[in-house]
Amino acid sequence: MRTRRWAAMGSSMSAGLDTAGSAYSTQRLVGAIWRDIARPPAARCSLSHSGRAMSGAALPAARPRRRGMNDGRMSAPRPELIVVVVACRRVALLARCLESVLAQRGVAFGVHVVLNGALPEVAVVAAGAAKDPRVTVSAIDAVTPAEARNVAVRHAQAELVYFLDDDAWLPDDGALARVVAAFRADPELAVLGGPNLTPPDDPEIAHLTGTLLGSWVATGPTAARYRPRRAGPASERELILCNLAARREALEAHELPAFFPGEENALLALLRSEGKRLAYDPDVFVYHHRRASLGAYLGHVQFYGRGRAYALLHTRRAFHALHAAPLALLVYLLLAPVLTWLEPLLAAPLLVYLVCCVFAASGIALRARRPGWLPTLVWLLPATHLAYAIGFVSGLAERARRRAALEVESVEPGR
Repeated sequence: MRTRRWAAMGSSMSAGLDTAGSAYSTQRLVGAIWRDIARPPAARCSLSHSGRAMSGAALPAARPRRRGMNDGRMSAPRPELIVVVVACRRVALLARCLESVLAQRGVAFGVHVVLNGALPEVAVVAAGAAKDPRVTVSAIDAVTPAEARNVAVRHAQAELVYFLDDDAWLPDDGALARVVAAFRADPELAVLGGPNLTPPDDPEIAHLTGTLLGSWVATGPTAARYRPRRAGPASERELILCNLAARREALEAHELPAFFPGEENALLALLRSEGKRLAYDPDVFVYHHRRASLGAYLGHVQFYGRGRAYALLHTRRAFHALHAAPLALLVYLLLAPVLTWLEPLLAAPLLVYLVCCVFAASGIALRARRPGWLPTLVWLLPATHLAYAIGFVSGLAERARRRAALEVESVEPGR
């Protein structure tokens, strides 16, 4: 796999981030990026899985460079935390994300932006951010986001690694300081996360879907990912990769699995089974954009269901009994015509479920002080359950198909 890397100028980046790449002036940095992105872009940015293992040797060793007279930049202290952002095609959102990170105070940190088969416009935004000596930019061919994050982890020299999605941003300039303080206070803490909240300036439909995601009736134990709950011990069900910090040694012991989505569920379940301490802190939160339409929202819920299937196939430790509830609902609805024909009373569970959905939707609308949401929530709540179940089934089917294809290739290697 062809990998190219650019690091910000000065000895501070070589000593602080100790990541691969050569020091460039701003003009050379932009020129290098444009030469790289002149190649045909990868067909898919973040949803494709190349199936190729990414070796740390693919990145050349860093070459230290003294701060020259024309550098014009202050050296940065050795970072205690590295923020990893994987970028592909979100131009304006990446700019907002990086702006919120670079505004942080009270902690020494670095930023590693991984251009994962990125658009040219995204590379330009990253090049602009790399004028800051704390920022390092890497460009790689398109792989899964998990593989891209693993590249950054392999070259991180800070004790802590913080994963932030390119369409999320930090709420204030003390967000990273709170993360670091939590790890300082608890030497046994391996992973820390918190909720990703709907941005205040998102449209009304985004606030509706964000509130629904934060409802326990809609998403079960994963509701804590979308609304604050009490701080305390956590599992993979409460934590999410768009806002997740971990000690580097924990990530080096077990890399993120190469599949996508659901990779963090598998990794966190494994770490917890080994006795590693995972924690949830409502003060460690980010703002994260929601989907702009109900159709896109349901598609994303289906995406979550597929990720759960991938995680369960990777490790049984990612199983929770409530994950089977949407699947049971889907099977029941498919069999309902036959069941009710055989015995009309078998329609009773469906009626009870629908009544519960109406009451739950009413409660969500009232707590949000949005009574106008009720007509939409009444049907969107069961639709959320079904979309998750369909995604789960499609994930199982896709994995079975891939496994069958691999078996055929192993039998007919010359095909």
